[in-house]
Amino acid sequence: MTYLTEFAAYLAWRLGSSVLESVLVGLGTSVGIYAIFHLVLGLSLARGPFGF
Repeated sequence: MTYLTEFAAYLAWRLGSSVLESVLVGLGTSVGIYAIFHLVLGLSLARGPFGF
């Protein structure tokens, strides 16, 4: 999930967002994808480097 957060934040920053907005977009995207796959669809996601 970390790489997705960084990628989404980088894209938001390149599109003209401030640093804070970019971080919030990255985190929101990661949480949204987690919620869809894990909570709604019931699918397991690969464990990240921190074990979650």
